[in-house]
Amino acid sequence: VTRRAWETTLERELVRAARTGEAVTVGFLDFDGFQKFNDRFGGDAGDDVLRRSVAAWRRELRAGDLLGRIDGDGFGVALPACTAEGAHEVVERLRVATTDLQTCSIGLAQWKKGESTKHFINRALAALKAAKHQGRDRTVIAVEPVSAEPAAADSTVDDDVLESPTLLEQAAANSRSLIAELHAVAEASATPKEEAQDDTTVEETPSAASPVGARE
Repeated sequence: VTRRAWETTLERELVRAARTGEAVTVGFLDFDGFQKFNDRFGGDAGDDVLRRSVAAWRRELRAGDLLGRIDGDGFGVALPACTAEGAHEVVERLRVATTDLQTCSIGLAQWKKGESTKHFINRALAALKAAKHQGRDRTVIAVEPVSAEPAAADSTVDDDVLESPTLLEQAAANSRSLIAELHAVAEASATPKEEAQDDTTVEETPSAASPVGARE
């Protein structure tokens, strides 16, 4: 499924888990050195590897598990009613099923009641990064949170580690962008263009840009 559909489903499962107390685990899968493969064999060969691997992965998932493409060669899998230990068994089957001599690294995290979505996703991404640093082609389970507050993030990321905004960060960025666009339209509609009153030339001073959607 698409990233948007995957994120929506994950949010829904977290709401249900908060109500029922069932476990929810999320995993991020990222191909190892995939850019080098593309450079050597071409983009068409790379796309074929992705298609064949995804087809193999889907055969190994349980009913109710949801696989989504997050970015170019990065994927997310949501595993409802599944602990981290149970999810480890599932995603290890996915890792082994990866096709055409390619390998992938996987990071897992189990949601804890009271934990924010942002913190939850960041723990899974940190586990993915750990899998890369430990030699790749392996699965790492994130440590359990000591509190609901996220720890300070490490800004150093490997080139082939999944690099994408967390769910909440993306939603906030989209909201800020939309609000800015609406304000611009409203101002343009409310303020008619003024005719020049004299021949005086006014030099405009550019204001400092305020990037929309920047990470906080």
